[in-house]
Amino acid sequence: MVTMIGEPGVGKSRLLRQFESELSGEVVRRGRCLPYGSNLVYWPLGEVIRAECEIIETDPPALAWAKLSERIGALLAEPGGEPRSTAARVAVIGRLLGIEAPDGGVPAEEDPTQARELFFAAVRSCVEGMAHERPLVLVWEDIHWADDGMLDLIEYLLQWVRAPVLQICLAREQLLERREGWGHVRRNATTAFLEPLGKVRASSSLRRC
Repeated sequence: MVTMIGEPGVGKSRLLRQFESELSGEVVRRGRCLPYGSNLVYWPLGEVIRAECEIIETDPPALAWAKLSERIGALLAEPGGEPRSTAARVAVIGRLLGIEAPDGGVPAEEDPTQARELFFAAVRSCVEGMAHERPLVLVWEDIHWADDGMLDLIEYLLQWVRAPVLQICLAREQLLERREGWGHVRRNATTAFLEPLGKVRASSSLRRC
């Protein structure tokens, strides 16, 4: 995981565009954190999943569910696995997007901790499925605005995903006011502090963990 930290205008997006121009064969999926709305915890992930499933805002619910269940179902399916289990995990991810399965699909779960574990595990399997097809780059923009749940998910994926996935996080310094240890606990995480690229070239300082 690479986290680029800097104030607006220092060149985070410019560096990202340059990086993307040099990729060859990797899939890039983006999710942007929004500065408003308490019910938008996993909005960035929703953007990634919608792009992967080619779901657009004007799709009626039935079509959106059909696209989601076909694509995510294929990613989550395991040889010899139980179809009902796969369908339940698809429904868990669908609920994130506000796309409900026709029959509900999500098993009742009273324990919030277990419900979160189920959701995180389903997302992990989905991300691994995407990356096993082609190396995957997940870009999380403006994560200083992210809900704690979304930050937890990013760190969970960093720790547990076993597939060729690179997470790139763009943030302002207030991220570190909320999470002092961000990027410190994993050897495969790097934090770059950026100064304005137009003033000083190659002026980022890297802190490797």
